Amino acid sequence: MTNPNLDLLKMASDIGDKHRGVSVVGKTKEETMANLLTMFKASNEQHRTETNNKSSR
Repeated sequence: MTNPNLDLLKMASDIGDKHRGVSVVGKTKEETMANLLTMFKASNEQHRTETNNKSSR
């Protein structure tokens, strides 16, 4: 069985590697989850915008 905290830390680390200069890991698990949620929302919005721009051409 995997450790969910370890999985969360690995995911945050992977995101941090892809988005240099963006702090993902917070002081608490709740801060880290909030940071991840914010990043995912921003990423989804950017993807949606790019998709809409491509389809309107």
